[in-house]
Amino acid sequence: MAAKTHRTAVPPAVLTTRALNRATLDRQLLLRRSPMSAKDA
Repeated sequence: MAAKTHRTAVPPAVLTTRALNRATLDRQLLLRRSPMSAKDA
C-alpha cells in the first residue's frame, strides 16, 4: 500500500509541473501563431 501511495504521489507532481510548462509553451506558441493563422485564413 505504501509503495502504491508513494508512486501515485510522485507521478502527479511531475506530470503537473511538466503539464504546466508544456501548456504555457503551447499557449504562447498558439497565441503567437493565432495572428498568422487568422491572416492566412
